[in-house]
Amino acid sequence: MKQPDVMVVCNDAGAAELLSAFIADNIEICRWYVVGKINSPAKTVFTRKGLEKFWMDVDAIENIEQFLDATSPDYLFYGTGWQVKIEEPFVRWAKANDVTSVAFLEHWVNYRERFGYPGADWRRNLPDWVAVGDEPALNMARHLGFERLLYVKNYYFEEIRRQARQYAASDCNIGIGEGCEPFCLFVSEPVSEGAKRLYGDSNYWGFSEIGAIQALLGNFGAISKDLEVKKVCLRLHPSENKDKYSELVRLYPDILAICLPAEWDLMKSIISARCVIGFTSMALFNAYLTGKPVISFIPSSKMKCVLPIPEKCKFSTLEQFLALDLKTISESVTDKRFCEGMTLKDLFKFLQEAKK
Repeated sequence: MKQPDVMVVCNDAGAAELLSAFIADNIEICRWYVVGKINSPAKTVFTRKGLEKFWMDVDAIENIEQFLDATSPDYLFYGTGWQVKIEEPFVRWAKANDVTSVAFLEHWVNYRERFGYPGADWRRNLPDWVAVGDEPALNMARHLGFERLLYVKNYYFEEIRRQARQYAASDCNIGIGEGCEPFCLFVSEPVSEGAKRLYGDSNYWGFSEIGAIQALLGNFGAISKDLEVKKVCLRLHPSENKDKYSELVRLYPDILAICLPAEWDLMKSIISARCVIGFTSMALFNAYLTGKPVISFIPSSKMKCVLPIPEKCKFSTLEQFLALDLKTISESVTDKRFCEGMTLKDLFKFLQEAKK
């Protein structure tokens, strides 16, 4: 049987984490070609995992159609980009050349919007198949009307748990503050930028990430006692400017420390923290998978936390947050909804049969 050639296209960090874990666990099964922008979050992920040998700079490809004709992949796997949609010409080529295309969804939000919804013809942008890596995502996609769905094994979740065990065994600490003071990790997310891009209004959701974080910092006296921490480590999203929160650092110099994604390993940051706070970030769910106490704080009635974490970990007002008891949201995760799905070998078999 011929070893399949798989073209992988991604730009954003979330899709890159998912697809790179897929590749890392299945390097010998097929020939991999990975295409993306040289300065993208995806390139950083693939380099960190030692998979840069598969990487090709999309901007160095003079003619994508000719490149694909010459490469002649059997499958196209891709992530759905937000700000940069580099996958579009690859999907068009795959459809024109009867090459099976699979879009991998790595989160639990904006499934239809990734393909152009609410545009009238958004379904024309769909690939042959849409793949999800957990049961809640599968149910959500079905509810939204997606029909050609694949439930695949989530190698990224396995990678997260493996890293967590390794770091816990090594007793790691990223050393925030003097004497490695206990801290809570806040994983930032460009909520305002996303609202502006999707709805033309940066305050569409009724709050901003800067305002939400400032509300917590302004009540840090009460929060620090409840969470048993002395500092807040604010981890920037890969797309955020390093100076985005400079005014908050000026206002709260003894409380707030900024962590840049390129300088601090995410899993090491999670394991070192007393607890992890965020909005709907994938990093927040990653922390939940490790058994770390997590808190989704979205001070708005217009936006809900879609992460498949317990409802008791979700807070929509500052008053609720200030009344929380950390012990009540700490739990060990053994949820089978996040460990099933088709392996890559099974996926290839299914796709081959489906094409007959």
